[in-house]
Amino acid sequence: MPRRLLTLLVVGVALLAGCRLDVTVGVVMGPDGSGVVSVTAAPDGELLAEQPTLWDELALDDAVAAGWTVTGPEPDDVLVLSKPFRTPQEGNRILAELNSDQGPLRDLLLTRSSEFARVTSGFSGRVLLEGGLEAFADPELVAALGGVPLADLVTVPLDEALGLTVSVSLPGEPVDGSVGATDGSTTSWTWAASVAEGVETTMAATAVLTDDAALDARRTSRIAWVLAGAWLVAAAAGGIWWLRRRP
Repeated sequence: MPRRLLTLLVVGVALLAGCRLDVTVGVVMGPDGSGVVSVTAAPDGELLAEQPTLWDELALDDAVAAGWTVTGPEPDDVLVLSKPFRTPQEGNRILAELNSDQGPLRDLLLTRSSEFARVTSGFSGRVLLEGGLEAFADPELVAALGGVPLADLVTVPLDEALGLTVSVSLPGEPVDGSVGATDGSTTSWTWAASVAEGVETTMAATAVLTDDAALDARRTSRIAWVLAGAWLVAAAAGGIWWLRRRP
């Protein structure tokens, strides 16, 4: 299983060239809890100029075998890896494939709960890099890259070589103080996370999708029952009055 996907991209691309790679981790979840996790890697012009065969040299066979779909890099030299999930729990397992336990992406969690006519979806996590490049250390990946010692790969500070963005899209409108861009049916959040040593970026998002038609139907039904009950009470009172009026 291709664990530490982010590690592969960072160590195998940005640091080898000493240039810059911008990576976006994206999560999109629908009302039923299914969705997709994606990783988009966009190298800068200097990186491509120094390594024109950059993507040809990056081995992603294991990722494909584990269910990741690779799109690109043509026509814009951007590589996208995506993997669908059917439930938030499955999505969380996919998110865990992005880096090791000591990597910068930490405690990423998708949640979903539902009650009548309302679906509440959530995402939380944080980005924190501690230990510099050692946070990306993976003996298997180093061996796959030719056994080059990690120390020899560092040519620029990590926060200069890597730009990391996390974006999340959840169904519904934002709640609980979450600030996101919404169109009423979907809300999106974007965090430009720092990978500078010891700088933490916290992420939290909550959205609620409400089925107004179902709520209106239940409200109408309740009103109908109240009116029916009032009619029965009135009918009973009228019957008692009539019986008392009989001689």
